[in-house]
Amino acid sequence: MTDTPPIQNSDPAELQRLVDEQRQIVEIGRLVGSTLDIVDVFPQVAGISRELVSADRMVIAVISEDGLELVDRHIHGFIVPEDEFRGRRPISESDAYHSLVIDNVSVVYSGDDLKNYNSNAEEESARKQTGLNALMMTPLIWQGESHGVLAFRAFDSDAFGPHQIELAQQIANQIAGGVASANQYGKLERESLEKEQLAEIRRIAGSSLVLGDIFTPFAKQVRLLVPADRLILTTIDADGAVIDRYVDGVDVRDSITPPKSFVLDASIFEQISENLTHFTSNGEEYEKYVLDRPEEVARYAAGLRAILSLPLVWRGELVGSLTLRSTDPEAFGEQDIEIASLIANQIASAIHAANQYRLLENEALNRKRLGEIGRIVSSTLELDSVLSAFVDTAHELVPFDRLAISLIDAQTGHMSQAKTFRNRTVLT
Repeated sequence: MTDTPPIQNSDPAELQRLVDEQRQIVEIGRLVGSTLDIVDVFPQVAGISRELVSADRMVIAVISEDGLELVDRHIHGFIVPEDEFRGRRPISESDAYHSLVIDNVSVVYSGDDLKNYNSNAEEESARKQTGLNALMMTPLIWQGESHGVLAFRAFDSDAFGPHQIELAQQIANQIAGGVASANQYGKLERESLEKEQLAEIRRIAGSSLVLGDIFTPFAKQVRLLVPADRLILTTIDADGAVIDRYVDGVDVRDSITPPKSFVLDASIFEQISENLTHFTSNGEEYEKYVLDRPEEVARYAAGLRAILSLPLVWRGELVGSLTLRSTDPEAFGEQDIEIASLIANQIASAIHAANQYRLLENEALNRKRLGEIGRIVSSTLELDSVLSAFVDTAHELVPFDRLAISLIDAQTGHMSQAKTFRNRTVLT
């Protein structure tokens, strides 16, 4: 049903105009009710609506999921360059937005009022420069809750009077339910897709105990859920020593080859290891962060402007970290952190299992090498042959740059240096 105004004019032409207007209002309602997603019918709805209120531009802005911003979702009519970026405006920065979203009051700006409206906003300045001299906004209320704002603009500064405001409110009443449904439909669709992708990430992580075999498809799925230009998966043992480090995305020229370098800055490591919580730094905050940390300079030079690092915790034990970096200084908002945290929680057990497998594999290999050393030592009395074979095997067990082997004389108890090796090469 529409909120039809009482007819107080007996002029036949005026009465017919009012009837035609109501017929168009009803048609808007029919169009919106014919689909789950208003985007399917928005061009038709906007065409009728703009004709009704004599507007040159129409925008539907929806409230973001966190309730903090208005986001331009649908635009029809006159286009300004900033439209391609789909403007986002904090509700708290404007009394007008507060009136619309909190108080549910329609507003109209023209003339000097429009000049003063959001005068500090660059995107608003761009719109004013196009000659759009009048602005009318009305809230989109559905079941007592605000879901967004319907905005009309016109070149004629006198375009919007009381009757246009009344029509805009009737149009808003017709489309508010569609906007709310589209928001909910989009949210459910997105959540369903996220669940599918999270399940795929969990499947990939658990499909092999060798992380190197699965890292590439794992990184691809993660970056679909949380857009990032560089992803680093680091695994550590119980002592905090790096077991493995896997990198996908933007190449960074580190001065020291990982994993010998510090994987994470001390302040990040402290937060994710001791507090077992995420670390994030974006935009200007990250620029300040880089100034105090030379190891971040290479990442900044590669164009990276934001970081999100999360602990991988299994039964209270830190088993690794998942670090995402982006060239977008505004990356990694609350929703990204929430999804990344879900990913970290889901893969922690698989990372622990892979760590244990790697450690057991290393232990078995080390035992094999120790056994080989024993076999070599007992295989001959020729010292030179024993030492050469021993050094080769020992280097695989404990990599060294220099090794000195000394002998003790059984008679005198004196020690003498028999051989010195550097990178397996005999020096003396």
